[in-house]
Amino acid sequence: MNKSKKIWLGLVAFLPLVSGIILVIFMLTSFLPAMIRMNHHVNENEMPFTFLAEFMPLIIMGIVAVILSIALLIYFIIHVMNNAQLKSEERIIWVLVFIFASSIGFPIYWVANIYSLWPMVQRTVVVSLGGTKALGLFSLAVIVETG
Repeated sequence: MNKSKKIWLGLVAFLPLVSGIILVIFMLTSFLPAMIRMNHHVNENEMPFTFLAEFMPLIIMGIVAVILSIALLIYFIIHVMNNAQLKSEERIIWVLVFIFASSIGFPIYWVANIYSLWPMVQRTVVVSLGGTKALGLFSLAVIVETG
């Protein structure tokens, strides 16, 4: 896979996480005020159409996010199973991460195994430990080094 395809895959891998955050923000800023307005609305026959019209972007974005997440889940599971660099235990762990925490698992797998940033992160962590109090980063470097 060439570098441009890896970068595009990385952008797509972050989309479920970003779209989830956008959906939550949209729900908090639009849904709650709409529910308050519904309480004070007089004409009950008109309300369902108004409610659906206000939330159609949310509904469409949610459907697109679900379809994208399912497509990414299938792609990343196939990629994990075809990745010869992973041990069988690691493959099982990655599949479970994708199933139970896909929005977070896709970007982590992309960084660790597709774009291969872990060696660069590891060198950066080890270099940054000289003279700084970075116990958390040190334990990350130890885990990455031994893992």
